[in-house]
Amino acid sequence: MEYFKNLWELFVDMSFYMIIGLIFTGILHVFVNKNLILKHVGNKTTASVVKASVIGVPLPLCSCGVVPTAIQLGKSGASKGAVVSFLTSTPQTGIDSIIATYGLMGPLFAVYRAIAAFLSGIFSGIMTNILCKNEEATPEKLKPSGCSHAKAKTKSCGCSHAKAETVNLSFIEKLKSVFSYGFGKFLDEIAEHFVIGLLVAALISTLLPEQWFSNFTNPILNMIMMLIIGTPMYICSTASIPIALTLIAKGISPGAAFVFLFAGPVTNIASVTILYKALGKKALIIYLASVAVCAVTFGLILDFIINTFHYQGIAVVGQIHAHEHPGYMVVLAILFGILVLRSLIKKYTTKKIDNTCCSH
Repeated sequence: MEYFKNLWELFVDMSFYMIIGLIFTGILHVFVNKNLILKHVGNKTTASVVKASVIGVPLPLCSCGVVPTAIQLGKSGASKGAVVSFLTSTPQTGIDSIIATYGLMGPLFAVYRAIAAFLSGIFSGIMTNILCKNEEATPEKLKPSGCSHAKAKTKSCGCSHAKAETVNLSFIEKLKSVFSYGFGKFLDEIAEHFVIGLLVAALISTLLPEQWFSNFTNPILNMIMMLIIGTPMYICSTASIPIALTLIAKGISPGAAFVFLFAGPVTNIASVTILYKALGKKALIIYLASVAVCAVTFGLILDFIINTFHYQGIAVVGQIHAHEHPGYMVVLAILFGILVLRSLIKKYTTKKIDNTCCSH
């Protein structure tokens, strides 16, 4: 019973902020011109690396959509550095995860997470451009796979979230599209990972004693452990929040929890093979090494800031609440639960179409 109690409390805590985040996700999807993004990022200058990182921080791309979108950037003329910058900054955050992080882990964690995503994207991109000069970002023979958010004409074995052609929509139609995308297609993509994240977080909360991680006193070893756990996992930036929240409640340092928040969404085993073909061995090694170095570095800096200024906000917010939730949060949690359940049912009942690897 304690497990389900912890699960419910986590779900209620997250639902309110997830709803807000999904609305903003829909707004970005509908009102941001994707061709304009390609125009700014699709060149081989250092400025394109910075722009790719800036664009990637708030962009609401699901975990499966990051890789094919990055490949499309390469096909549009972007340097390997810009592609790697986009790959590094985009999965770490999104407007939905930033809002959820703010609500559950406090303003410092939310702002720091966005800044770390931005700076790490620039670092990894510049390092790639320096060490991989005059190399094409994407071989023409490569066809992106997964869930493509690029133009519909791009071949993929997934689903495209772009329009095949530009259509002028009224404001009301755009408003409908905001909700249909945020609570439809995008939620369909993250629902499974969101639920898995909650289930794992509730399990950790139930099985591990309070302050269990305080027995491991070496902060760097803790961060390396989080890096090893997070790197091969397939988890989105939002689904990683309840796990990190629970780890902090069990005594791990905020910096070590941040390493998990950083590395978990950025890398996973499934994407590595695709990136190997798209970027080549050298660029892939630079990408993975940059992720590891940046994750641990930003984790150490976060712990230093918190310890130096005796910041208590994360420790206070980062607890699994034992008190009763306001009525409106319970109502919103029930509504959001219905939407998540609908997405899961749609995912597992929709028949697979030939040559597709994801269906919504």
